[in-house]
Amino acid sequence: MSLLHKIQFFLYSSVIRLIPVFVFLGSFVTPTLKVFRKTRKNWKPIAPQSKTNRRVLVHAASLGEYEIAIDLITKLEHCGFEVFVSFFSHSGFLNAPCKNKLFLPYDTPTNVHAFLDTYKPDHVVFVAYEYWFNMMRLLHKRRIPYSYFAMRNDHIPWFYKMKLGAFIHLFEIADQVAHVGKLPFQVQNHNRKTSFYPIQDPRINRSLANRAQNINIDYMDGELQTFIYGSVYVKDLPLIKSLVTKYGMTKHVVVPHEVNESNILRFKDQLGSAFKILSNYEPIEVKHHNIIVDSIGQLKYLYKYASLIYVGGGLNKGVHNVYEPLVYKKPILISGNIGPYQKLVNEYPHIFHVDPPKSITDISTQALAIEKIDLNIANAEKDIGIFVNKIISSLV
Repeated sequence: MSLLHKIQFFLYSSVIRLIPVFVFLGSFVTPTLKVFRKTRKNWKPIAPQSKTNRRVLVHAASLGEYEIAIDLITKLEHCGFEVFVSFFSHSGFLNAPCKNKLFLPYDTPTNVHAFLDTYKPDHVVFVAYEYWFNMMRLLHKRRIPYSYFAMRNDHIPWFYKMKLGAFIHLFEIADQVAHVGKLPFQVQNHNRKTSFYPIQDPRINRSLANRAQNINIDYMDGELQTFIYGSVYVKDLPLIKSLVTKYGMTKHVVVPHEVNESNILRFKDQLGSAFKILSNYEPIEVKHHNIIVDSIGQLKYLYKYASLIYVGGGLNKGVHNVYEPLVYKKPILISGNIGPYQKLVNEYPHIFHVDPPKSITDISTQALAIEKIDLNIANAEKDIGIFVNKIISSLV
């Protein structure tokens, strides 16, 4: 390793070592960090059984990334692999319905060595854009292959922007990088270009599977005109209140992205007495009322009841999963930073980019006037099979 690369790793590891300090301090003022710290602190590592099958570690940052990888995990298990799923965030760890789940420790050399000695993976899969460079460096040193699955194309990785050769090299020597859409950067190691290839977005598979389950929600009435606001933040509330004012006879269902108590109370305070917090009532009591959903896991099934859907996040860091509502063939509104979904806006006339945000009431009228919605979407089943076959090949 060159001196420059050693300096890059020294600085990177130094920053990583500071993260627990910032989390500790932040936990006194931020409820999310308090839960994050408490959950990690109380977690007791799984003592893995002696290995009988090849072991694959799939790392997902949070619940959204886990759902991207569900079909991959299922395929790996069907192929006889023992699969462990690791998380960084507490929300993924607490809510993902999978076995053999664990936290990935902070990415310091000491932590990584101990982790690899304990779990002994034969292959590691990073989902979307999880860059753990000490982990990657030590995997490479131990000759354990690693791959990237469903890497998103909505941003250029920070280490490419900063031209950090040590990290670019580790990323580009991955066994394979299956990316969604065209890469927004140029692969520098020309001999490795064959390991980079595009796939369909796996979220399409999950969304189609969710719709096929046809789950009924007991606090919903399929006869009412209903607006669903999914994965929303406080910044989305002015838009929501505009629609609540215009459509007073409509049922409005608000699903915040974060469902901790303080955030739910903040939503209730701003939305007012017209909304009820779901967990405070029996389902029959809120069947015809506006509600704030304060639990995780229902949004993907709620979309089937919608007359109009608003997907939040664009006024924060970026719009959340649009594929989940897309498959229900309902008009969809998104606003702010729509990132990789510009292609969907261009392709499907029932997806509206609300820009500027204050135009939402006018655009909602256009959206509700749509009579027929056609979809032509391809799933990623074949791509997942190719990815798993490459993992099998890497272990021969």
